[in-house]
Amino acid sequence: IGLFSNRMIPLGVGSMLLVQFAFVYSPTMNRIFHTSPVDLLSWLAALVFSLMIFGIVGFEKFVRFHRWS
Repeated sequence: IGLFSNRMIPLGVGSMLLVQFAFVYSPTMNRIFHTSPVDLLSWLAALVFSLMIFGIVGFEKFVRFHRWS
């Protein structure tokens, strides 16, 4: 099964990203939901922590499926 075998998945992901960015960065949405835009430092922190978790889970899978015995 290819990554883009289901044509609706990229459309859904793109739509979700557009709505998420509108929610975070639109002044109207900020007023309605009492939120504020996410700054670059917060984006970088989220990226660093998500990459750390991705690496930890990948290492755990490697250890689990490649036992050294």
